[in-house]
Amino acid sequence: MKAVLQALGTTKSLAFNQHFPNGVPTDSCGEGAYQVNSTYYSSFMGNSPCNTILDPSSYSMLASSVLAGDGVAGRCSSRFGKVIRDTYQWNRLDEVNRLLGLKGLFSADSVQVYREHANHLKMQGL
Repeated sequence: MKAVLQALGTTKSLAFNQHFPNGVPTDSCGEGAYQVNSTYYSSFMGNSPCNTILDPSSYSMLASSVLAGDGVAGRCSSRFGKVIRDTYQWNRLDEVNRLLGLKGLFSADSVQVYREHANHLKMQGL
């Protein structure tokens, strides 16, 4: 776990982005390149660390959240390539459908969002 947290830290993230700059925004809260060579870049994320009182992980996400974001990463630091949407009512665990699939009452279903995104990519021939 320590290695994961270090890899997600600012220093390691900046080094990674310098080594692999495609899709990384050039300004603090902008969008990066949508396509470089034949590779397309896009992102979507949540911006709500606590979505339901029934989900115990929401409390830890809320406690660790210092910036507008998903409880792990700030909204602007999660932008990559074409930003499809950065306002889903999700925390980081909701984004990957963790902890029994619990989500907020008015939150989008992350599984459905990924399915729609995959279909969109398929329709583009990717």
